[in-house]
Amino acid sequence: MEKNEMDRVKQRYTELANMLGELSGGLDSLKKTIHKLEGLAALIDLQIEAMNPKHDGSAMGLLPGTTETAELPSDEQTAERTEEQQ
Repeated sequence: MEKNEMDRVKQRYTELANMLGELSGGLDSLKKTIHKLEGLAALIDLQIEAMNPKHDGSAMGLLPGTTETAELPSDEQTAERTEEQQ
């Protein structure tokens, strides 16, 4: 193979490697966007279900921000209860 031909092959390989890197970054970004959209779709589904007249508003507790918050037990308390139950 001539030196010029070898240089062209190296240049083309470099271009392809750079393009692959860009595509990989684009794919990661697309996956993150899809994940966010799936979360939004799930929230919209919950809102639609909560507003469904057959639930008479009882499903409103499924929506974030519509229920009272309660303090959850610490991991130590949970571990103690688990040990006591066994």
